[in-house]
Amino acid sequence: MDFLTVFYSPVVLLIKRPYLALVPVLIIRLAYRASRRRKPAHAALVAAALWALCALYEGYMYFRSKTVIVPIRVGLFSHC
Repeated sequence: MDFLTVFYSPVVLLIKRPYLALVPVLIIRLAYRASRRRKPAHAALVAAALWALCALYEGYMYFRSKTVIVPIRVGLFSHC
């Protein structure tokens, strides 16, 4: 198996199934609840919010790519 295929497989998985980007949000949110009394817990809350934004963006791009004739994702050019 090619190194780039293995390296980019998580990204390709998120592009094909954008709802899977919510899994890290849930995991980070659970970590926040478990350690919210400690100061670094706020970093977990910020990370969960950023992952949620990523999930929204990937979902938007997934459904938008269905409406255009030639969907081009600039981030995927390096995979070609």
